[in-house]
Amino acid sequence: MIDMKRITVRIQGFYYMAIGIWPLIHASSYRDVYGYTNEDAMLTLVGLLTICAAISLLIKRYSFLGLCLALSFLYIDIRYLVNDHFSFHFIIDVLAQSGFIALIGYEAYLRYKQSRGNRFKVGIPERQTPLEDTMPGDAVNF
Repeated sequence: MIDMKRITVRIQGFYYMAIGIWPLIHASSYRDVYGYTNEDAMLTLVGLLTICAAISLLIKRYSFLGLCLALSFLYIDIRYLVNDHFSFHFIIDVLAQSGFIALIGYEAYLRYKQSRGNRFKVGIPERQTPLEDTMPGDAVNF
C-alpha cells in the first residue's frame, strides 16, 4: 500500500522549502509575483519560518503541522484575492494548499478506516475457496 502520509508531507515540505528560500535568494522576483512590500525584515522572517517548517515536515513528517501550515497559507492567499490583489500565483497557491489539505484529510481517513479494522469494509467480499479435500456437491460453509 502506498504511504500517503509520507508522500503528502514530503511534497508539502519541498514546496514550502522552495517558497521559503525564494524571498531570501531573489527578493525582487518574489515581490514581482506577490506584490511589493517595503518590509524587508518581515519578508526575511516569513521566508526563514517557512524554511524551518519545511525542515520540520521533511525530518519528522508531522501531518498536523502540515495541515496548520496549509490552512494558514490558504487563509493568506484567499485574503489577498478578496482584497483585490489578484495574481495568478495566488490562484495556483490556493489550489496547492487545497490539495495539501485534501491529501492530509484523505490520509487521516485511511488511518481511521484502518484503525477500525474490517468493520466498515466497502466493496464485494473476497470469495473463499473450498477446502481441498471436499468434493463437488459437499456442503461447505463459505
